Amino acid sequence: MNIDEQAIHDLLTRQIDLMRFERSVARDALRQLERMQEEVEANLRRRELSALNRRDLERLLFEIDAVLAHYYGLIGGMVQEAQTEVVADEHEWLLWWLGGLSAAYVLDGAVKPLPAARLVDLSAHALVGGLTLSEAVTAQRRGLFDVLKRTVRLAAADGASFDDVADVFKRQAAQLQTLTRTWAGSIQGAVHYAFGSINPLVKGWRHVAVLDGHTSGMCTARHGLVWDKKKQPVGHAYPFRRPPLHPNCRSRLAFVFDLAAPFHGITGEDWVKGRTLPQLQEQFGHGIGQMLHDGKISLADAVRSDGLASVTLAELKQKTYAKMSDDLRNKLANRRIINMNVSRVGMRSDWNNFPDVVLMHSKSTISGHSLYQAAKGGDLTAAVALVDDYLNDGALNEIGKLLAPHENVRLLPVHAVEMSGRNKLPAAYAAWLEQAFGLPIEYGIVQADKVGRTGADGFERLVKSVRFDGEVVAGQKYLLIDDAVTQGGTIADLRGYIESSGGIVVGVTALMGKPHSARLAITKPTLGQLRKSLGRDFEAWWQEQFGYDFSKLTESEARYINKQITRSGVDAVRDTIIARRLETVGHSGS
Repeated sequence: MNIDEQAIHDLLTRQIDLMRFERSVARDALRQLERMQEEVEANLRRRELSALNRRDLERLLFEIDAVLAHYYGLIGGMVQEAQTEVVADEHEWLLWWLGGLSAAYVLDGAVKPLPAARLVDLSAHALVGGLTLSEAVTAQRRGLFDVLKRTVRLAAADGASFDDVADVFKRQAAQLQTLTRTWAGSIQGAVHYAFGSINPLVKGWRHVAVLDGHTSGMCTARHGLVWDKKKQPVGHAYPFRRPPLHPNCRSRLAFVFDLAAPFHGITGEDWVKGRTLPQLQEQFGHGIGQMLHDGKISLADAVRSDGLASVTLAELKQKTYAKMSDDLRNKLANRRIINMNVSRVGMRSDWNNFPDVVLMHSKSTISGHSLYQAAKGGDLTAAVALVDDYLNDGALNEIGKLLAPHENVRLLPVHAVEMSGRNKLPAAYAAWLEQAFGLPIEYGIVQADKVGRTGADGFERLVKSVRFDGEVVAGQKYLLIDDAVTQGGTIADLRGYIESSGGIVVGVTALMGKPHSARLAITKPTLGQLRKSLGRDFEAWWQEQFGYDFSKLTESEARYINKQITRSGVDAVRDTIIARRLETVGHSGS
């Protein structure tokens, strides 16, 4: 299958998953409509309609309108919240999907994320049949009230039964389902169109109507047709139109990567043949999945008969996490490490007004997360999900400011080997930043030895230098990424490795850390106090052992030593550092 056929196959799979979420949204909206009907009917039963004068009748209608306003307010708020989440989740999925497709088919060019402001605009102003979501919900509410108003007035005048009101709500339920169905397609289409428009890898659009169980003539005629990025038809005369083209429309626009490539069409049966039985059963349930697999029903029949198993937004996001983690896992497995035979003597750079670390959160919030231990111990999917929970706009804005003066920056996560397994949090954090800023991740520079600083005390962290291997590109700029900053020693060692090899470190960001740990560059008062307490001879011994003098310590490292001197005295601190160093060297065999 060529890249355009693969794109359609993947689009259909994603569309079906989004339809499953759409079902759960529709189910929740219909529950609110049922409660609305119960309150309206209760209001009507409390009165003898034929005995009401005009003023009392208008007061009753006012009360009914208030009930409608309340419940449609809940429906609108619920769907709007879902819309905001779907826009973000669909964008995340597109970034990872297009990145993986680009790598698989060796496309030339980077994947660009949508700006944050554009995502906010899509969340607030995406159109459903020419109306914003708020306008569409308001229109349904007004339409329902107008029908109820006529029904109640006629009932008061002619003694009509309350079955008329039940029929009104039955029709309204069908309209609400149409709204949610069309809404889901509109949101997905808007995000895909905006994303494809800014990505040079995408050369055009193809109309796909495979899932359209309510196919109209306009969708049938357009199936498979292509338009270029300027919306000009390729090989036909149909003007460009972005689905949905009618209520309940399931058509979508698929990305086209080669306008000249042959396209032999795709059907629902083609998509089914590309799925395994477990995959079909996961999406459609055991019975319908089996019938699809056996060819007893068509894909359109399965969709039209409400055969899809609904999913929550959290479950939909788990699919995105799985896609992201699979892609990351492949990249980490295929990374190429060039061993530089780095010596055990530490390498650190002068601080030179180095910026503070940008922290996402304080350490206690992250380490208390239910997924933290799994992510720290090697579960990549858990790491991706955890990072998503803790990203915040304030820290992302600070990272943006840090990166603004620089071009061609690479994201360099710290690949640390922890006692319980390989820590995946830095890689997962880098993956989210790759999405946010459109910067490539450097996978070829890694920690070379097992240090095990997690859980270590301050002295143990001080004497355990970290070695790194991998090729550093001279003149290349890097943003260092870690899951946590405590004393900052690992970051300082990695920065020294990069800059001693000709690279440039523009800054650091970490998921968690205490505010005072964010300052890496040692301050003059702290350095002066340390040198005065320990003396020149001990600093000379330190430089001989670690390869750098006190000026290249981090602020937290130096403050820790000063604090211990105040608590235990200079001699005790000197003895402890020497003993811990000898113990470390003895264990390492050098």
